[in-house]
Amino acid sequence: MSNSKKPAAKPTSYQNVSKTGAAPSSQQARQQFFAAALTMSWQLAVVVIVPLLIGSWLDSRFKTAPVYTFVGFIVAIVGSAFVVRAQLQKVTPPIDSNKDDK
Repeated sequence: MSNSKKPAAKPTSYQNVSKTGAAPSSQQARQQFFAAALTMSWQLAVVVIVPLLIGSWLDSRFKTAPVYTFVGFIVAIVGSAFVVRAQLQKVTPPIDSNKDDK
């Protein structure tokens, strides 16, 4: 019998790799998930609420309802797409395009 070690399982995210190269424990993975969820939550709240409030304020100031509120809504949609994309890039591993396709 040989005493060769099994290769370590690849982590699901490049952020989930410790300095030793080992996958995180379930407790660490849970903490990373909650940290990412909280970060995305407040970012989405700010990105959605601020443009809508500014649009509503501009509409009341210039008596143009609902023009600026609608513009704020569009800005909120675009901003939230950027927030979600940024969070997905943080938690997904990079794609290695140098691998040979067989």
